[in-house]
Amino acid sequence: RAGDPQWALAKFAYGITTYVKLAILPAVSIQEVLVKPSVSKDQLEMSVLVQNASAQNRTLTLTGELSSWNGDGWKYPAVPSQACLVEAGKVTEIRMGPLQWGLGPESYWWPNIPFQQDYVAKLHNLKLEVTEGNVVGHSTNQRFGFCEHAEGPYYYMVNGVRVINISDGTVESQMSEYDCYSTSPAFLPPQGPNTGCPETWRRYMRIGINTNRICCSMPTKYMMEAADEVGFMLMPEAVT
Repeated sequence: RAGDPQWALAKFAYGITTYVKLAILPAVSIQEVLVKPSVSKDQLEMSVLVQNASAQNRTLTLTGELSSWNGDGWKYPAVPSQACLVEAGKVTEIRMGPLQWGLGPESYWWPNIPFQQDYVAKLHNLKLEVTEGNVVGHSTNQRFGFCEHAEGPYYYMVNGVRVINISDGTVESQMSEYDCYSTSPAFLPPQGPNTGCPETWRRYMRIGINTNRICCSMPTKYMMEAADEVGFMLMPEAVT
């Protein structure tokens, strides 16, 4: 109720929280990209959702290209083009791969263990384009780490190596400010030296915490990207 003091002072949210992102897309667009690396099989698979919001069936070609986010000179495998028919008003899944990776452990994403202040994880870009004829209708870039997480009988493994997860829990609803993932400087891009979300994750690792369990609300995309870059592990627990 508007004007109710209890409503105004409540730390918990009512209605829509976090940011709402609006995007103007063409009638044919790449809706979602899922990159699935396998260290144990040394291969890469991709699942791409292509949406056709037009009133006509469209014959399209999906092309992909891999590159290094870090600027390394990896000799990436070629991504074969995929031709597809996407029916009017439908979303079609296009699978690409598996591709033999073949770049070795130095190309893998590894956690920052033991902690190094200037550590930057190895990350890769997948550029995708949807074309119709010779015209590019939509393009997008998906960054990813080549990494495989698994569970042993009583422990976790990253890329086939056992890791000891020393974890804290950051529950957004129990912090002093609701919607802090989107509003607190601790989880936003840096505004100066030793600030922002990358520094938050580094501070955890400096005191020996290499993993953070996040429950009740999902971390923002930027929080996950910052964790990827500094080698910090997140365990999101979504509420459905």
